[in-house]
Amino acid sequence: MIRIWADFNALDGTLIPLDFKGSLADIRRQNIDLKEGLRVVVYDDGYQAEVTVVKVRGEWYGRIIEGTGRAALAEPPPLDE
Repeated sequence: MIRIWADFNALDGTLIPLDFKGSLADIRRQNIDLKEGLRVVVYDDGYQAEVTVVKVRGEWYGRIIEGTGRAALAEPPPLDE
């Protein structure tokens, strides 16, 4: 899944802006064409969550998908054997 850096300190309800310097760098580096409905992972140094990309008043945001947030440094679940 596409990963885009975002600052969770700027979270406004369920919306997180995608216009930070780190966000724009990730978008350019991965050659992402943002569009409404695109699902991506947003992350920072301590947290990550899945979002649906939305455009609000001409600006791109990620709308947090409930139940997908977790510590960014969390260990992955063990593989089923």
